[in-house]
Amino acid sequence: LDTTYCDPKYTFPSQDQAIENACRLARKYASSPRCLVYFGTYSIGKENMFMRVVHSLAESERVRDNICVSKEKFRILQSLGEYFSLEEWAQFTIDKKKSRFHVV
Repeated sequence: LDTTYCDPKYTFPSQDQAIENACRLARKYASSPRCLVYFGTYSIGKENMFMRVVHSLAESERVRDNICVSKEKFRILQSLGEYFSLEEWAQFTIDKKKSRFHVV
């Protein structure tokens, strides 16, 4: 059991607050079509973050973006089954040139 962050001196925002902060930063800096946004991930666990950021930008810019993942990452995401809607699955690409959002 890792208790490193059980000490009260460590305070972190809630997941929703952290995601909203990421959305706000993305809306501020990703308005340029030349801006690339990278999401660092492990095998799984950041799907909620990158999907909400991409959706947030889609709402503010009225543009639906693709999300670039490696073939390996795509296989890992497939193991999540019905976590993503059909519309969300259609956003994934392995072609780096077709997206400004890269999940690495």
